[in-house]
Amino acid sequence: MTNKALLVGVDRTGAWLQSNPLGVASKTIQALRETITSEHAPFQATDIETLINPDAQQARQAIARLCTNAEPSDLRLLYFFGSGLMEAETKKNLPSICQY
Repeated sequence: MTNKALLVGVDRTGAWLQSNPLGVASKTIQALRETITSEHAPFQATDIETLINPDAQQARQAIARLCTNAEPSDLRLLYFFGSGLMEAETKKNLPSICQY
């Protein structure tokens, strides 16, 4: 039995967030990584792949690596954390987070 994890965090989506990232994803992913590699946790640090703000191709490739050669008795964890802004129908271009 082997344990593998993929932790993906996204906090940069859209043109506005590319230059003004929220920064929550990397902190959340790091906290989870520390938790699942603690003394009695099922994962070793070498069992975990972490992606912060990957593009779609990078994410697909990492998911494929996670699932390749997995046996029924293996433990696989895919965790996705995403944050961003939701635009109201009337507010197409958001100049700041505080507009709402």
